[in-house]
Amino acid sequence: MRHVEATGDLIVRAAHDIRNPLSTIRAAAQLGLTTDDSRKIADLFLKIQKYVDALDEFLEDILYLGRPQPKALRPALVLPIMEMAVGQLEYLAAEIGVHIEVKAESRVLDAMIEPKSLLRALINLVRNAIQAMPKGGYVEVALRNDSPEFVEVDVRDTGPGVPAEIRERIFEPFFTTKTGGTGLGLSIVQHSIVEVHRGKIEVVSEAGEGTLMRLLLRSVK
Repeated sequence: MRHVEATGDLIVRAAHDIRNPLSTIRAAAQLGLTTDDSRKIADLFLKIQKYVDALDEFLEDILYLGRPQPKALRPALVLPIMEMAVGQLEYLAAEIGVHIEVKAESRVLDAMIEPKSLLRALINLVRNAIQAMPKGGYVEVALRNDSPEFVEVDVRDTGPGVPAEIRERIFEPFFTTKTGGTGLGLSIVQHSIVEVHRGKIEVVSEAGEGTLMRLLLRSVK
């Protein structure tokens, strides 16, 4: 019974998160039908495109969490995946004045990973860091090997930090403090790192002091 109730709750939340952008898309389309101003029509098309992209991203996240993920890990270099994730988010960062820097102790550090799952986790983690700083800031994505057991990927931002009272809830599906956020990004990170990669996540954050998210991936032995 609890499983049914939990599933029903997730469906209601998902429907709510889909309905909101659909309402905006409908309103923009209706407004476009009532104006001959080409500039206003172009702006409305851009708004529609933005919300369609957000819906597509949301549905991809839902599908990722809902379908079985490959758990066959293999040795692979971590830095190229970090660089790919950051590359996909450079435009978003530049739009709001966030500078992203990738650092690595070595370009040849490898770990036991599933590349597609790790890429999705890193995209969500870096995007979350960027969106925490709507007025601009700094994100560092660093690769380290301070332990014989794990390769570390640190994502550090200069945002407002995570208050202690909600820190234990940030990985819950649909939990978010952001306006317009889906609350799925960090759930995907946890699923990828803990379930798929059998690794660990450490969170270091203080209100007003920024946040460090540390992913611990198993070293190649």
